[in-house]
Amino acid sequence: MNAIAKSTKRRLIFRVLTCVTAPVNPREIHELAAADVIVDRKGPRLEALRAETFRLDDGAHGGTTCTPMHVTTAVWGGRSPDVLVAHDAVTASLTFTTALTCGLPWISLHKIARRVWPGQESYEPYPLARWRAWAGPHGPFSSRLPSGAERDAELAAGLLTELLQDPGLLDVAEGVWLEHAARVEGGGDLATLIRTRNAVEAALLLSAIPAKPLKEPPYPFDDRREWVSIGLEDLRHHARYSDDSLTAEAAMAELRSRLGGR
Repeated sequence: MNAIAKSTKRRLIFRVLTCVTAPVNPREIHELAAADVIVDRKGPRLEALRAETFRLDDGAHGGTTCTPMHVTTAVWGGRSPDVLVAHDAVTASLTFTTALTCGLPWISLHKIARRVWPGQESYEPYPLARWRAWAGPHGPFSSRLPSGAERDAELAAGLLTELLQDPGLLDVAEGVWLEHAARVEGGGDLATLIRTRNAVEAALLLSAIPAKPLKEPPYPFDDRREWVSIGLEDLRHHARYSDDSLTAEAAMAELRSRLGGR
């Protein structure tokens, strides 16, 4: 029996959210997709996938412009989710904001994959899915898969199911739990503490730990609007750890701008 089956006492709905946005405006949405991965005693499985494309022009050719209601429906439509998932949750949260998600926890797949599957050349969804030989509902990797929010949602859902079933997930999280328990709970019965944890809790834990950003930062002298698509956690990483002093300064300036000089 796997770690999910023995510890998940109720049915959980993981909503995988993906979008295609304008490069310099994460609120200008061109495509939205949401995939539901159900986790229960039978394990994780993909059950539903919804996608919508929006017009890119001024409306002269018809079509629908994406509104906050469309984004809200992607998050909350159908059955209410228990957990939100994105390959890069820091970036996704620029579109699916806290005001819309109401504080639901996020799982960030690339953060978990870096720890559970170390040494990969890339932690982007496509190469990871190909390495895991998971091509999604549409069959094998006979050619490079098309891009778009719907395909990204399929790949992310597949990677989520792979990660939740990988024994390495609990192994990696165990060290973090032990350190936290020893520091905060004064030791206690650590063996019992670890045995009561499951893969879902491990995924949430690793997603909450700051990690190397998936995306490279803009060049320091790029249009300042390029920095709009960088999430706060990633901005802090670039400001603190960038090898380039100009990049660090640009990231710090963007942080101050967003946080009102704090």
